Amino acid sequence: MLVRCDDLGFEAPQQQVVVEARDGRCYRCDFAWRGGEVIGEADGRIKYVDPALRAGRSADAVVFEEKRREDAIREVRRAVLRFTWDDAWTGHRLEQALLAAGVPRLRKARPLTR
Repeated sequence: MLVRCDDLGFEAPQQQVVVEARDGRCYRCDFAWRGGEVIGEADGRIKYVDPALRAGRSADAVVFEEKRREDAIREVRRAVLRFTWDDAWTGHRLEQALLAAGVPRLRKARPLTR
């Protein structure tokens, strides 16, 4: 993510940022920009389909819990962006999401690092 943001000309995100929700619960988020006001979460299918990662829960229970977590974060942050690693790798969807969220672009984009 750091390399792709640099390729696209955006400020580097903070990594593994803790967000405290209104109910006092703390959530560790993958990335943050703009002093923590814009949160980025990298998604993959594995946490929904791998039984070892679901800790005995059904896939739909994991999805519902993730939705509740995101709602709690959205209550205290300006934006929550969700993207896949493919979005980051190809760049376009990540670029559009960062622009829409107002993440500062420090310079013009350059060819993507492969």
